[in-house]
Amino acid sequence: MSASAVARRVPCLRLPAPSLNLFLVAMAFFIASCVIAIRVQSYLVFLSSRFLQACGNGALIPLVQSHTVVEHPSDGGDWL
Repeated sequence: MSASAVARRVPCLRLPAPSLNLFLVAMAFFIASCVIAIRVQSYLVFLSSRFLQACGNGALIPLVQSHTVVEHPSDGGDWL
């Protein structure tokens, strides 16, 4: 499924195409490694899947934060 098809199906994901593609890849890494971590029998594979979760989450957090800043700019309020 292409990024534009996902953007049409999920209208709240108003990211530019490269960012949306990166978001989908990072989410796929995170979900796949969660499934691996649940089904694993070895500690080494569990540790590896947790590392992949961290990689996916490491890409997701800056994307979500930048999206939040762009979609909800500061209105001058002192909420910090």
